[in-house]
Amino acid sequence: MRVLIACDKFKGSLTTFEVNAAIAKGIQQAHPDADIHTVPIADGGDGSLSVIASIIPSEEIWVDTIDAVGRPIQAHYLISGDTAYIEMAQASGLVLINEASRNPLHTHTIGTGLLMKYALNQGIKKIVLFIGGSATNDAGIGIAHAMGFQFLDSEGRELPPSGQNLARVHEILPPTPLPDFELSILTDVSNPFTGSEGAVYTYAQQKGAKEDDLLSLEMGMIHFSQILHKQFGVDISHIPGAGAAGGISGGLHALMGAHLQEGFPTLAQLADLETHIQQADLIITGEGQLDTQSIQGKVVGQIATLCQKYDKQLIVMAGNNTLSKDTYQQAGISQVHHIMSVAKNLQDAMENGAEYLEGLGRGNNKQ
Repeated sequence: MRVLIACDKFKGSLTTFEVNAAIAKGIQQAHPDADIHTVPIADGGDGSLSVIASIIPSEEIWVDTIDAVGRPIQAHYLISGDTAYIEMAQASGLVLINEASRNPLHTHTIGTGLLMKYALNQGIKKIVLFIGGSATNDAGIGIAHAMGFQFLDSEGRELPPSGQNLARVHEILPPTPLPDFELSILTDVSNPFTGSEGAVYTYAQQKGAKEDDLLSLEMGMIHFSQILHKQFGVDISHIPGAGAAGGISGGLHALMGAHLQEGFPTLAQLADLETHIQQADLIITGEGQLDTQSIQGKVVGQIATLCQKYDKQLIVMAGNNTLSKDTYQQAGISQVHHIMSVAKNLQDAMENGAEYLEGLGRGNNKQ
């Protein structure tokens, strides 16, 4: 039997490589004759850069930059040919700053912009930007600032790029000349720029915003989108995915002509995932939290669609599962096994996830 294991990361616990390896080890112990293949996969969020490094020849470039609160750090990106692959979480990630410093009114994406600037100075002609895991809600003005854009208030004074200053932007001065490169933004969500499902109301509290801050952040996003429309003639208010990573997708689409793409199809194509699925008898995928979002465009849902296309059996291994049996079976998933069914508590599940996944791979599941 040929088994394909292609799991996303278990956020905060295990990388895609660690998840795949643990499950493979358990299956191999229970079924020594199984022909097991693993494919690291991601959907454009944090962790995508390591997946890229594993599937295409590339060079890792380390540079000095700053984090989302302006502290000096080192971060890296990948170069392959004339393309740079940059992961926002490397410089502007939430995990890089402690809880006391998390506040999307003040955090910014300047550090990610510096990574892009370094890459362009190396002669890069195309940048692929993965934007999951951000600590920010600045609509990309930090990145644009690092690339030479100026954001002025009503009195012509330059504003520091941050979420709280979006409401004060009166005029945008692009650099002359504009940087000449192609920018593709890969995202794992489809949230609009503003509104109840937009960047602020969906993600800002996860990034440290207080409930009292949400209205001012939202008003800033609305105002900024109006400025973009007025000055650049681009209406980002209804573009799917424009609200990803605190509005970076929408902001950079208007300012730099960025192309917005779903992350999973791009990474799946690079990994030749569809061919691997066709060749397998059984497919196993998974992620840390299996819920309704998982089957609506995330890795699990996308792989389920491919498995249905080729009439393949799909099993999901998860950290936790909130889906009913009827719901996941309707999505094309035959079985779900999750760590929380065997772990003592959440901390135990997070700390010993690999051991539990290995056990689930062997068939140790109390369900």
